[in-house]
Amino acid sequence: MNIFSEIYGAYYRIVARILEERSVTPARMNELIRKYGFRDSVLFLPPKIDPRSGENWGLLRSEGGVFKAVTKNPPPKIVTALQKRWLKAILADPKIRLFMDDDTIARLEKRLEGVQSLFRSEHFYIPDRYSDGDKYDSESYRSVFRTILTAAREKNMVEVTYRSRKGAVKRLILLPVKIEYSHKDDKFRLYAVQRRQGRLKEGCILNIGRIISAENTGITEDITVPLDNLRSFRRCDEPVEVHIAAERNAMERFLMEFASYEKQTELDDDGSGCTVRLWYDRPDEAEMLIRLLSYGAALEILSPPSLRHAAAARVHRQYRLLSSGGKNF
Repeated sequence: MNIFSEIYGAYYRIVARILEERSVTPARMNELIRKYGFRDSVLFLPPKIDPRSGENWGLLRSEGGVFKAVTKNPPPKIVTALQKRWLKAILADPKIRLFMDDDTIARLEKRLEGVQSLFRSEHFYIPDRYSDGDKYDSESYRSVFRTILTAAREKNMVEVTYRSRKGAVKRLILLPVKIEYSHKDDKFRLYAVQRRQGRLKEGCILNIGRIISAENTGITEDITVPLDNLRSFRRCDEPVEVHIAAERNAMERFLMEFASYEKQTELDDDGSGCTVRLWYDRPDEAEMLIRLLSYGAALEILSPPSLRHAAAARVHRQYRLLSSGGKNF
């Protein structure tokens, strides 16, 4: 199977997008290249498309200061066998039903009859994941999720009934900002701004699985709320500082696993490893500690002292359990 095909490339998609417009100005062409390409695409791609260039691909012609497509039809949207197999696998994930309605999924499943799934969920083993993930098969959960997702896209306020961790039920009026998935918890979180006394006041983060009901009020709040503002009240006071040794691909694995975190990285002068300062949410400290300990001797926690002591206590406890033959489990 040919996985590496030009139809997966960014340049193919950019050129297809330009040809779909049938007629573009040079400024519009460069705008599309910057939007859908890489940082340096605007340096390399225009000479290949601009019909005034001697090395162009012959896809556009210049007329009256604009570029027009020489093709009669828009570029075909090709779905390869690999893409069909991937889509068949994705449709088996219950989370896909949060973003697509049942009729659309049914139509896709019918068109993919006879296609072999690229992978199945049992092909993967995910260590250290909590077993109490969200109930994606629940119709009430799907209804709440879709209501919040629609409100976030339309910048509408929602009124939700929420059950706290201690069991208290309360009603909140919120402006959804972003929905975030926790791979470790297998849960979705809602970042929102809460309205009190008729004004948007404070940020909050809610587990969507704890929302009993949600209603789109239709009231639009056309404001932009930086996500960092909502995360700041949960952010750790002091970042965790670790040293990762350049062995068993530990550095590459660490930087990939924590790619989405705010961090500062310094490589050792002798190439023996790197030091990383990592910021995280305070409620996730226990999860962070578990993830750091999974690197074993390849990682050392340098600070803060409280996290270093907690790591030492966990390791010491594991050693005692192993030494006792598991009698203390």
